[in-house]
Amino acid sequence: MWKSSEVSTTLPDVDRGEYRIGTVSKLTGVDPHTIRAWERRYGAIVPKRTDGGTRLYGDEDVRRLRLLKAVTDAGDAIGVVANLEDGDLRARLSALAGVSPEPAAPSGPPRLGLLGRGLVTRVSDRDGLNIVLDAERVDELLRLGKEQPIDVLVAHLPALEPAPAINLERVVGALGVSGVIVLYEFASRRALAELSRRGATLLRGPLPTHELETSLQDLLAVKRAPRPSASARSDDEEPPERLFDDLQLTRLRDIASSVQCECPNHLATLVESLVAFEEYSRRCESADPEDEALHGRLRRGTGRARAVVEALLVDLIEYDDLTL
Repeated sequence: MWKSSEVSTTLPDVDRGEYRIGTVSKLTGVDPHTIRAWERRYGAIVPKRTDGGTRLYGDEDVRRLRLLKAVTDAGDAIGVVANLEDGDLRARLSALAGVSPEPAAPSGPPRLGLLGRGLVTRVSDRDGLNIVLDAERVDELLRLGKEQPIDVLVAHLPALEPAPAINLERVVGALGVSGVIVLYEFASRRALAELSRRGATLLRGPLPTHELETSLQDLLAVKRAPRPSASARSDDEEPPERLFDDLQLTRLRDIASSVQCECPNHLATLVESLVAFEEYSRRCESADPEDEALHGRLRRGTGRARAVVEALLVDLIEYDDLTL
């Protein structure tokens, strides 16, 4: 269950890159259930803890989780790769993507476009970064992008102000890029959440040049990795453990929020209903041997649906700075 102290999204020591689990989930694309499981069962990451027991993740944890997600999405079991060094994960990811880990990959590296003042001075064409376009402003990028196509856009957040998510959507729609990496130093949670929802990969700086290039290489490798098929999940897969206990759901059902339409309250009610049906199906599964398989599927399917709604509830808690 989620500890009450973890529901607050005030981020202590955020300048040093210490994030709570909801923020890490947005930055990596790994849901909170999975982050907890990888930590608890496999020791894949070891976050710091506050005196109250809240997990705090550093930038190195974020980078490692991105690599682990890409490798497992491509088909490797987490139990096999959880304790590999980051360098071994990068090599494995390159192999899964069908490219050489050396800079000169047979298919050639993606064409990068840079957006931001002075960004080109911090990264270079070495280490396989194929930079074909450099612009300081969005309008300049749009003009140059018509003549020089790019595959991936690397943008510094101030270059996308004052409406980063809207401007990003405009750029992606006009240039048809396959991926966007946003570098930022300071940004509101809402801006980061909007960028993440629009498919941007977020990378927090400032970083030394060599770390920035390594991080870009990792993110590019992640984008090139094979994606899991929708049919890969088995109906027999057990759902994740609950994120919220009954008392927390009761509080969320009644909590005051600035979000329109009382969304946290409605989602908490949905989770409560799904939890109740999970338990009902579990009792039917054990009480009626003839229908055991059917009720097992109902229980597992409902549990997966509950996990999806829980993840949305985590998003709202992070977005609206709610505290239980």
